[in-house]
Amino acid sequence: KYLDEAPLIEIDDEQMDIIELFNLLALSTGTFHALVRSGIFSGITVKEYFKKIKCNDTINSLFEVRGLGEKAISEIIEKTNIILDYVFIFLF
Repeated sequence: KYLDEAPLIEIDDEQMDIIELFNLLALSTGTFHALVRSGIFSGITVKEYFKKIKCNDTINSLFEVRGLGEKAISEIIEKTNIILDYVFIFLF
């Protein structure tokens, strides 16, 4: 749990769309809109997102998105890692 709250996100979810994931991650408005506008994750599921975000090529691609600077990319990575760390803890 993070701050005594269980996340409402399953990393294997193939039904939830990416917009709903961004909302559940509570991304800032600017980061949210930059990601949606870029289409970098459009048309993929939550499961695919978590696979892609672990890849350095994806992180490098985020730096090319207009409106995403280091702070926004750190926000994406940190909030995603909270979910991944939560799942990892309960697997072992």
